Amino acid sequence: MDNHEIRFDGIPLTEDDKANIRKSLETIFWDAREKNKKARAEAKARKEKSHD
Repeated sequence: MDNHEIRFDGIPLTEDDKANIRKSLETIFWDAREKNKKARAEAKARKEKSHD
């Protein structure tokens, strides 16, 4: 995003716009990563419990 002119609905994004998008994407990424980590741990626990 830093080296390209990015447009939304035909309007060029400002550096502030790009920074806000980057922050939003980081939040989404880390939230999804944490949810996936928890889901894997729960699935592992269920699998181990079913083998008992």
